[in-house]
Amino acid sequence: MEIQLWREILTPYDLAVKELIVKFEHLIYEYRSQGLYSPIEQVTGRVKTIASILDKAQKKKIPVSEVEERFVDIAGVRIICQFVEDIPKVVQIIRRRTDMEVIKERDYIHHMKDSGYRSYHVIVNYEVQTLHGNKKIKVEIQILSLIHI
Repeated sequence: MEIQLWREILTPYDLAVKELIVKFEHLIYEYRSQGLYSPIEQVTGRVKTIASILDKAQKKKIPVSEVEERFVDIAGVRIICQFVEDIPKVVQIIRRRTDMEVIKERDYIHHMKDSGYRSYHVIVNYEVQTLHGNKKIKVEIQILSLIHI
């Protein structure tokens, strides 16, 4: 697949990540401006690189034409909480939002991966408006704490 075609495919994912980062950062601002403790400490995001997408597709034997349909982590947002106890609060915030639809959750806090990795993953459908119309994007939101008590 040509680079230009990949750019066209990945542009809505980039838009979704940027919009979600702004929305979650605004939540932090709202909490703090009201003198409240924010369960969200920091937000980052990324779109998988073309090389990473192709590598994963090859490892999982998924045709490139099915990548958008079958991958849930092309767009990723990472929400960092100060404490593990804040993670369920953030999950509730996400569940209550009307601008995204939760389609799957994975709890690696209570069911730690063999590698020791601990986080909570929420897969959402998030709609972006592009030059070519609206598009639903799957975004993987990882919620984690850097402090495990």
